[in-house]
Amino acid sequence: MLVSFKKEIGKSGFLTKQGIKFKSWKRRYFELDATTLNYFLSPHHTKPKGIIHLRNATVMPCNKRPLCFQIDSVARDGIGGRRFFLVAESQEECDQWMLAIQNSIDFIDNTAAAATKWKHTGSLQYCGPVRRMKNRSFWWALDDYNLFCFEDDTECKIRRRYPLEGTQVRPVTLAGTVGFSLHRGGKTVAINRCRDQKEVDLWVSTINRVKLEARANLTLHRLAAGDTHEPSSQSPSA
Repeated sequence: MLVSFKKEIGKSGFLTKQGIKFKSWKRRYFELDATTLNYFLSPHHTKPKGIIHLRNATVMPCNKRPLCFQIDSVARDGIGGRRFFLVAESQEECDQWMLAIQNSIDFIDNTAAAATKWKHTGSLQYCGPVRRMKNRSFWWALDDYNLFCFEDDTECKIRRRYPLEGTQVRPVTLAGTVGFSLHRGGKTVAINRCRDQKEVDLWVSTINRVKLEARANLTLHRLAAGDTHEPSSQSPSA
């Protein structure tokens, strides 16, 4: 089962990257989408300085520098690959970047067999804020890192993807009925109507449980890698 996906920027910001050839550290602007992590000289540049392909990649913390993590990327032909070392500007940013990158890696890995990994699925009526989708029923599916909105239960066409990291879920009352809403960055990104309060409670509790599990897994990865650095308020030198 293949899922169509319109590329979106999942996360963007500055990271300090070690060069592949000369091993110097330089601050670059990064943009993460569904399948690649692209880096630029600055936010004003439109042509990437480089592209890190995330298919079959792995991301994990490392001890090369404080607030450092690594991406082991596999070449597109499946032969060889590269290891990228990146440094964030705070522990919170480091955690968010690793979760977001893992999010994209898992999305790539799961598109062919997503149905076997769903934590919860069901039909919900979308109530906003996107007008062209309003008051229509869609098929929703939750995995370890995302809540997906599909056109229908065949799961062949994805309409929206909502990363769980940084997203808050809240029960809401909708003109005499009930549902739940999703919020990111202080904005409401989705409102869904449910059949009853029991269904609302199940969706809200499951989404929050999966978010906690994702954070726990990240902590285990960090401990397994021996990452004992305390968060630093200083930015690494380029």
